[in-house]
Amino acid sequence: MRGCLRLGLMYSGTRGIDASPARAVPYFQQACDGGEAMGCSKLAPMYEMGDAPLTRDFAKAAALYKKSCDAGLVADCHSLGRLLKRADGIPADLARAAALFRQSCEARVAAACYDLGLLTQTGQGGVTKDRSRALDLFKQACDHGDKRGCDKVRYP
Repeated sequence: MRGCLRLGLMYSGTRGIDASPARAVPYFQQACDGGEAMGCSKLAPMYEMGDAPLTRDFAKAAALYKKSCDAGLVADCHSLGRLLKRADGIPADLARAAALFRQSCEARVAAACYDLGLLTQTGQGGVTKDRSRALDLFKQACDHGDKRGCDKVRYP
């Protein structure tokens, strides 16, 4: 399955040859189906964005993000949380999104700290509204490289 992933990466343009998403998709799918979580991780945003040859399919993207998240790819836990918060083509689940943001933030995914900060600032998703905690989360986001977090706490 690692070979399928590598072929997908080659055809996606990340390994030195011209990009051909149409050729990358089946290799990512085969890797994902064979238990290589990174194949799912590479395929999910292609469905989320509707990258040719795929059409935009948020439910499929969410299922792929879930698979890679469950396999330990915490950045994909954040991506799944974003979809659940946005609820574009799938049912909203702010409580689940908050839990995924928390999990990813604890693993130092900067954007997840920022998104959890937003939920904490507003008290959404079953998160207790707490401005001080929200500022702490924005600071964590900033410290991990998310400029939006820096903007919220007003320092570089």
